[in-house]
Parts: sequence; C-alpha cells; structure tokens
Amino acid sequence: SEEIVSQADAESVIAAAHNKPVDLLLTHSPAATYYEMMGIRPTYSSIQVQRAWEGLGRPLLVSGHVHRTWNYRNMYV
Repeated sequence: SEEIVSQADAESVIAAAHNKPVDLLLTHSPAATYYEMMGIRPTYSSIQVQRAWEGLGRPLLVSGHVHRTWNYRNMYV
C-alpha cells in the first residue's frame, strides 16, 4: 500500500517544533515543489510535505522515494 502523509501529519510536525528553528526535515516523499519543477502533478503526500516544510520555515529538506538525484536551492532528492 502507498505511504500517505496526511494533513494531520503535517500539522503535527509543525506543532512539534514549538516555534523553534528546524535545521533539517528528512522525509520519504519529496515536497510538491519537486513534482512541479519536474512537470509532474504533485501527489497528496507531497502537498502535505510541502505544507510541513513551509510551516517549519523551509529548512534543509532531504527526501527519498524518487530514484534519481535532484537538488534545487535547499531541497535535495
């Protein structure tokens, strides 16, 4: 079955930071920005990862799932 990141998951990650700076967000699914830059429709999970990433102030984001290397600004896949 597909691993799904829910809106509640994104909100939970943001709340857990307690408004403190986050240096690194490590995720399985990339943020929606990755899909958009590649010309692919973002998945529901990627939209929620994007929500968490933005809610945390866009820290360095390292994700997997995609089977090729890609980087853009502070996002590494």
